[in-house]
Amino acid sequence: VILLIAVMCSCAVGDEDLHNGHPCQPTNKPQAFKKFEKNHILPENFDTNSKSEWESHIQSLDRCGKPTQTFFEHSNRDLVVKICNGNGWNQQDNLCTSKITLPVYVVKVCRVKTTPRKTEQNVTVACDKVGNRCLPVHYEPKPQTNKQPKVTCSPAAPDYWSDKQFNISIWI
Repeated sequence: VILLIAVMCSCAVGDEDLHNGHPCQPTNKPQAFKKFEKNHILPENFDTNSKSEWESHIQSLDRCGKPTQTFFEHSNRDLVVKICNGNGWNQQDNLCTSKITLPVYVVKVCRVKTTPRKTEQNVTVACDKVGNRCLPVHYEPKPQTNKQPKVTCSPAAPDYWSDKQFNISIWI
């Protein structure tokens, strides 16, 4: 019994940096959505046709070392949030892919020579519970395709994510 408790405790230590195993589980990073929003949602009055504005924005984020950066217009912020709240399919762990394509800007350089082109694509994000809301906390650059039955990402599906669903029991 003591050995079992020791093993369980040692497994729990260090899990803070791992992704959650399911969507909409609490995160220990209260600023996770704010960081996601800063890195991927463009400011409200952002001029997507301005090369200098793109360059200035990317440099202000200090993300020039990232090979690919992805952005959403501020007007589409709610569509991105809704991926985690009924408009996304769970792929694996806490990753959810949008049920519909969303407009996305992909920038592959820090020195913008031409304005990025808007494309439509399915979007995959990691969904965690931040405060009392299920929100995107990480953008996954490769859209996920899951061959398993489709399960909607939603905080309103507690029975699906419960231990009973997976027949988990711990005997001491």
